[in-house]
Amino acid sequence: DSDKSGVLDLAEWDAAAAEEFHRQEAEKAAQLDKDLAAQDKRVAAFLHKEKDPDPLREWAEVKAALVNRFGPRFHFRPDETLAWAWREVFNPRGKPNIQLADFGIGLREGGIQAETRSVFSQLDHSTAGFITLADMDEAAAEFQAAFVEQEAQAAGQKQREVDKMMAFRKSMDVSTRGEIKRSVDTLPAFKQFLIKQFGAKVYFDPLKSLKVAWSSMDTSGDGKLTLREFSQGLQAAGLQGSVPKFFKMLDRQGKGVIGVDDLLALVEPGGVGDIPEGDEQEMQEATPSSLNAAAVVLSEQAVVCDGECDTQDATPE
Repeated sequence: DSDKSGVLDLAEWDAAAAEEFHRQEAEKAAQLDKDLAAQDKRVAAFLHKEKDPDPLREWAEVKAALVNRFGPRFHFRPDETLAWAWREVFNPRGKPNIQLADFGIGLREGGIQAETRSVFSQLDHSTAGFITLADMDEAAAEFQAAFVEQEAQAAGQKQREVDKMMAFRKSMDVSTRGEIKRSVDTLPAFKQFLIKQFGAKVYFDPLKSLKVAWSSMDTSGDGKLTLREFSQGLQAAGLQGSVPKFFKMLDRQGKGVIGVDDLLALVEPGGVGDIPEGDEQEMQEATPSSLNAAAVVLSEQAVVCDGECDTQDATPE
């Protein structure tokens, strides 16, 4: 009603309707042209993809992002960083390869923004639907193989240590319930008891085990053990046996105290720890006074012989 007459002419209505129709059609045509142009661009990019001078450009960007994200702990070494990311982010289950879903989860967990399907297709050279670490980076795959081998060697070493400990435990007179009997009556058994009780942290090395035992018993740190300290330390370790007997055998000087060298004599070749069980009683009876008397007798014999005795006739007695 352009003339405001209150009467709508049919010609005016038709003209306005036609104008609106043509406007809408022009907008639709423009949008269609825009969509076709974008589609043509995508098709052209797909058809000429093999001509891209850097077909792995997107993956190169993702790889750089991974190295920057996780690299500080490995001093930004790409091979170590990518091998770690493969184990911990992309493939925590330790599978030989991963699929698109695993790859997408890894990118998300790593905080990497990328077109997952496009990057995955760049790495999936065989179009098999899965990729390996070697597809991602050859150097990282080599590092991962070396890492797995080192892990296997470490596991083997640990198992050998466990086997050694179990063999040692078996030699310690294990009961049918798997409990080690701690009743110790002989000097060799006493030595084995000390190694077993104090040697776990030093792989049951005899000398180191006894040093650990000494440190545990010498609470005062004066380098000496009285019978009381000796008894308290061994009882705390669970010893059931004649503690005074062992103290007397280790106290070779008869001073009423023992030093670390006296304890370490248990593992010296030919030391007190190697005394046969039948000879222990004789050793206990060999007090310092009796040994001194024997020394006097030997010295007197040396004076009588005046250096002309046949040493072959001498006996250990």
